[in-house]
Amino acid sequence: MSKLTARVEDQTSGITLQILDLGLTLAGAGSDLAQPVTFDGGLRLSDGGQITAKGSVVPASGAVQADLSMKQLALAPLQPLLRQHLKLKLAGGSVSAQGRLTVAGGAATAAPAKGTSERASMRYVGAVDIAGLVLNEESGVRFAAWKNVGADKLSAGIAPNFLQIPLLRVVEPNATLIIENDRSLNASRLLVRPPAAAAAPVASPPGAADPFPIRIQRIRFENAKLDFTDLSLRPQFAAKIVELNGTVADLSSARDARSQITLDGRVDAFGLARIRGDLNPFAPRDNTDVNVVFKNIDMTSVSPYTMKFAGYRIAEGKISLDLQYKVRASQLEGANQIVIDNLVLGERVDSPDALKLPLELAIAILKDGNGRIALGLPVSGNMNDPQFSYGAVVWKAIGNILSKIVTAPFRALGGMFGVKADKLGAIDFDPGSDRLLPPEREKLQQVAQLLAKRAQLKLAVPGQYSEVADGAALRVRAVRDELARRAGIQLNPGEDLGAIDLRDRALRSALRELYAERFGAAELDKQKTLAEEGAAQARAVPNDAAAPARLALWQRVGNLVQGEPQVADASRFYRTLQTRLEQNQPLAPDALRRLGAQRADAIVAALRQAGVDPARAVTTAPEKIGSDVGKPVPVTLSLSAK
Repeated sequence: MSKLTARVEDQTSGITLQILDLGLTLAGAGSDLAQPVTFDGGLRLSDGGQITAKGSVVPASGAVQADLSMKQLALAPLQPLLRQHLKLKLAGGSVSAQGRLTVAGGAATAAPAKGTSERASMRYVGAVDIAGLVLNEESGVRFAAWKNVGADKLSAGIAPNFLQIPLLRVVEPNATLIIENDRSLNASRLLVRPPAAAAAPVASPPGAADPFPIRIQRIRFENAKLDFTDLSLRPQFAAKIVELNGTVADLSSARDARSQITLDGRVDAFGLARIRGDLNPFAPRDNTDVNVVFKNIDMTSVSPYTMKFAGYRIAEGKISLDLQYKVRASQLEGANQIVIDNLVLGERVDSPDALKLPLELAIAILKDGNGRIALGLPVSGNMNDPQFSYGAVVWKAIGNILSKIVTAPFRALGGMFGVKADKLGAIDFDPGSDRLLPPEREKLQQVAQLLAKRAQLKLAVPGQYSEVADGAALRVRAVRDELARRAGIQLNPGEDLGAIDLRDRALRSALRELYAERFGAAELDKQKTLAEEGAAQARAVPNDAAAPARLALWQRVGNLVQGEPQVADASRFYRTLQTRLEQNQPLAPDALRRLGAQRADAIVAALRQAGVDPARAVTTAPEKIGSDVGKPVPVTLSLSAK
């Protein structure tokens, strides 16, 4: 055996190896090249590590059978090859292996059969361990590392190509994921971009074979760690997932294969991360069904996200997420459940991306008596859409839910507790009245029940009135009250005379008297003349059975004495007087506002009677609303957070 040194350089990859102490012993070498030659040798590399090999080779065919051993070969010499693809530096790591290498050769003169590869068939079966790997960015910042990745048994080959591993152990991997200021991932900026022509992907024909089939029956992760940072947020956000353990079963590059994932980890101090499901990592858009669960995550750590999208800091709270991802042919369907405990908003901050919604109200409606918020959040989208963004899809879904809640808060509350609450937000009053009608009292009972279930809500009751509807009703009421007084009709406090009986002589006299007082005797005489002329014209129509009859002399004398028009039926005359009086009836300057305030007081009194704390139902200033004559006037209740 002789000891030699050598230098091996691959100009294609740029890899250079400096070999020290190369020793080789051959036996059986002779003139017959078809006879195997045994060898036993080893070498050391200047960068670290040694290789030993013992076996046989057939010179004529190149066939090799060898037991191969590699101990702690430094990975640093592979840096030129890595640099061609990634902007990373191999700052540490070594590979060890123990196994059997087989190279199947053919006759040296034989031409390769048509359609076959000229490469020799090669196969390795044995153990592999890559220890202490450290990948740094060019700046020296660590990107990824692991303690070791190894397999006790690995089978790999070329011509045919394959890689099979029953069990791959990944011990203490540590990776860094960063979202940059421009929302790109740190991993993407570490890629070396090939020339445009070379970068264009070559589409594989349908049904084409996998160029390098891979199957790993089980990958076991032990004590993994992921450092996550989002630099695009202000302030910037960071979180850690540690103690991540579990397995990925049946990892395969076959297009129709699906891997089963079972992973559990810790988030920050007391949070849980759990991943379960099936997917193909080589084609995740084809057939993915994954459940990701986060429990007991401190929301103050995600405050930068709430500041960006909600416009508030988080002062306190815990969040748990149960996220269901289903992807079929790039179509995402997600059924997500979000539970937030004891959420307390902090200060408001300006953010152009924030929802323009009263978030405090939405939280107060959603938060139950135990301080918990539970949301179902369906999301969907086509991942092939260039505009697709999962974060945007989720936030849009959240925005839709919150918008529905704050725009129809009573409907949202009713839906939570099985109460038909579409109309609970408004209490209807008869025009001109502050009396609560029985159906409206029932509504207020339901409002009180909802408030009892949401202690963080309070109710504002405005004193609302309609100048049109209420004004007309108050004028009618005022005219009736005055006619009753003049006619000597006694009414109880708050009692309404109701419809005027135009057959009542006292009321008719009061109508004439009030009309003459308001508009003058001449105007009253004018209305009498118009009534008499109308009756005369009706009698002039031939064969009109409905025409009024002529008055007898004694009737004419009676009407004259009483001051009534000379007509058989004076009801139209009196209705005309009544209508004009009602249209011109003056109101006190504060009559409408006072009515609105009385309505608000009536609502609040009914709520307090139903058990609502006085501090949680308060009246607000009177305000004008629109409503047509004769239509109910709604008083709209307003919810807010305490």
